[in-house]
Amino acid sequence: MSDDLERLRRCHLAFDLGTARTRIYLKGSGVIVDEPSAVALCTRTGRLIAAGSAAQALEGRAPGHIVILRPVYADTVTDIGMAQRMLRMFLRGRVGGWRSRWLLRRVAVCLPYAPGQVALDACAAVFQGLGARRVVPVDRVFATAVGCGLDTGRAVGAMIVHCGTGSTQIALLSLGSVVTAQTVPVGENTFLQVLDQHIRDIYHLVLPLSGLQDVCRLLAAVPPSGEVELCGRDPATGAWRTVTAGAAGLHRTVGIPMGAVVRAVGQVLRDSPPDLVADLVDTGLTMTGSSITRLGLHQMISTATGITARTPARPELSAIRGLGDLLEGTTHPGHPDTVTGTHPHRPSPARPSHQTPAPRPTAPHRGDVGVQCAPEAVRKGAAPAGTQPRDGPRTRAPGPAAGKVRRPCRRTRLKYPTARDARSGQRQLRGKNGTRNADVFRRPTRYLK
Repeated sequence: MSDDLERLRRCHLAFDLGTARTRIYLKGSGVIVDEPSAVALCTRTGRLIAAGSAAQALEGRAPGHIVILRPVYADTVTDIGMAQRMLRMFLRGRVGGWRSRWLLRRVAVCLPYAPGQVALDACAAVFQGLGARRVVPVDRVFATAVGCGLDTGRAVGAMIVHCGTGSTQIALLSLGSVVTAQTVPVGENTFLQVLDQHIRDIYHLVLPLSGLQDVCRLLAAVPPSGEVELCGRDPATGAWRTVTAGAAGLHRTVGIPMGAVVRAVGQVLRDSPPDLVADLVDTGLTMTGSSITRLGLHQMISTATGITARTPARPELSAIRGLGDLLEGTTHPGHPDTVTGTHPHRPSPARPSHQTPAPRPTAPHRGDVGVQCAPEAVRKGAAPAGTQPRDGPRTRAPGPAAGKVRRPCRRTRLKYPTARDARSGQRQLRGKNGTRNADVFRRPTRYLK
């Protein structure tokens, strides 16, 4: 664990390649990129028109020769070349030139728990194409736990349920490592697809993507006995109309994929040691992701398991915040006596690194430095106490530790005004700009009349 942390602290950039958004953390600066994982490609010329928010704004509104591509699906890179071009566009406006090549030598990447060899090779190919010499993979559930401020360093169970866009990851951590974990291919996209298909079949409406997301937010606040207004296009006539739908049917439709997540949480609890599960009764489980509060998934899990589900502030940024803490070295997750991160509901403990440094002693006068501040080996060769220090520039005493004498630079060596080339036999001039032919500076001796 200590070797992995040492490799992480040598990295300068951390990447969280998600299905919905890509986030980049720069050491010492924080999160510099938080953009959607989308690019707009022109099929006629093969040129990237936009990336990030600008590309997502063109989705559903661009002509036929402009397509919107997403090179990451289910937290796995599916298009290596397009992912490289997308990351270059993200870094060009924030970190450009030689600095980006230097920062990309060592990078840390968030990956799902227990990824396959294909996913590892694709991720390594993306960053090696960008110039990375070392790619350090980090489990997403572990980085999320650090970002939420969970105490993963002690022998106490801590549970993470990360509901992403393409998949949901459930893990139980203790002593800085994952004890039991499971991944379910159910996420926000699954909820939206099921809801869209139900509205098409029952109410004969086609809702845009923003409209489906608004319906999900309303379902989290409206009880099953309420009603929800649906505004969309009629696929038969093309007219825009509004329909009032019962919330009970929509809740029942979305509850089918949510039940798969609840069953996966129960499976992880059954496979875990009972001592760690008993710790969750006091600490609770932490839920992160962008879609956990839209449909009331945390309430459903709390009712099914009897364990309190907690949600940190800005749950979608938990993974990149954890990566940033690991890069900065502010947390020590492998140490059993250290609290990792800062819990959103409790103040952070005082640490020696966060205290005010002790004031440095004031340096004495320059004339007294040789007597008062010199070490014992130098004081023996110092001037007697009764004599005054010599004025003027000081010269370093020669000694065996002085090293070899460096030759002067090329401009200093080229102090002779003329020289003769051994090959051509022509006279040359030497100056601070290098050696040039003398004919360039020769004044003609005879002018034409």
